[in-house]
Amino acid sequence: YSSNQSLREFLEVLESQMCME
Repeated sequence: YSSNQSLREFLEVLESQMCME
């Protein structure tokens, strides 16, 4: 069950998008 890994990737993308703004 690698749902945790997907969540981790999702959070990383969110973080990078927030940094760009």
